[in-house]
Amino acid sequence: MYRIISLFLLLIIALPTYAQTANYVDLLWQTNTYTPPFYKGKALYTTQSTVTVVAVPSIKSNNLIYTWKQDYKVLGSLSGLGKDSYTFKGTVLSKPTTIEVEVSTAEDGLKATKDITLSARNPEPIIYEDDPLYGILYNKAITSPLALSKDEIVLLASPYFFSTDVTGKNNLEYEWSINNGNVADNTDRSIILRHEGDTVGSSDISLVVNNTVDFFQKTRFNFKVNFGVK
Repeated sequence: MYRIISLFLLLIIALPTYAQTANYVDLLWQTNTYTPPFYKGKALYTTQSTVTVVAVPSIKSNNLIYTWKQDYKVLGSLSGLGKDSYTFKGTVLSKPTTIEVEVSTAEDGLKATKDITLSARNPEPIIYEDDPLYGILYNKAITSPLALSKDEIVLLASPYFFSTDVTGKNNLEYEWSINNGNVADNTDRSIILRHEGDTVGSSDISLVVNNTVDFFQKTRFNFKVNFGVK
């Protein structure tokens, strides 16, 4: 019994010492890529997009020094007293980027480090029906093949994970084609498909989305439309 009590007291005495040495820092990041309204996921990091990383340390001090590294190189001009965030723009290369921060205090030598590795993915256009009554049906993406059971349908492309402020014509180009033929004068996000007569068949639809500012943000989406199907 005496040994058990002694061990319990020893643990209580040791707890404050452990709490003082268990310093840590979390890294949170966000990027400026586009997601549509009501999207519940995280905007993803893509080639040439801008990312902000914020350090959240457990160390309590008004004089925290932040030393930032990107791919293991110290960013001297972006490090220093109170600099708890770091913003960078992704390169055209597809290799992962490692961001590291060391948080320290000058007065008592407390220190904590953390790193994260971000891998750029490709942006992608996802196509939805723009219903005249209910609006854009974000709950159901268009997949291939699409059965065109009505005389007319309006399809709208949502440019997921392209850099923000690129949903207008000034930054994005939309190139629609049907059966390998470009749709003349259509550089908009939407396209109207019509079925006339009683013919039955199919068409291959292609959409290329290109960022005219960040040139390496470019992607293609292909799908087939079956018409005259009841």
